[in-house]
Amino acid sequence: MKTLYSSLFLSLALVSGTCYAQWLWVDANGTKVYSDQPPPSNIPDKNVLKKPNSFAPAPLEQTQSALATDKKETKNASTAASSATSSADAKLLEAQKAQAEKQKIAKADRCKNAKKDLVALNSGIRISSFNDKGEREFMDDKKRSEEIKAKQKTIEADC
Repeated sequence: MKTLYSSLFLSLALVSGTCYAQWLWVDANGTKVYSDQPPPSNIPDKNVLKKPNSFAPAPLEQTQSALATDKKETKNASTAASSATSSADAKLLEAQKAQAEKQKIAKADRCKNAKKDLVALNSGIRISSFNDKGEREFMDDKKRSEEIKAKQKTIEADC
């Protein structure tokens, strides 16, 4: 009898483990899809609600807000596309927006790195670099002051 219970428990444990090997995503129509296969490539990552190795499903509020934002984005995208005079103008506008976003991200990265470098330069620790021969060279006071001025100019321009 003890063997029967232990085998029953083991089989239930194995079966319940396969239940977690399920994908859950929201398709373009807003329908939840359950599958043992990953979603198609046209489904964005934000619409994937559950992956096989994540045991906790996404909170209900998060999934509902994802659905709502998807519907809003779809409506906004269709309105913007219909108001554009031609597809070429829309593509050009989209490319300009993407380029502006890339420049904004690059500027923020330069600002962050310049601030970090300025803190290191002002800390007084010995800063070294490697020359063309692979030898370590330490920064002298003159080079340090030049680097501080350069970092301050970068901060003024990008921050």
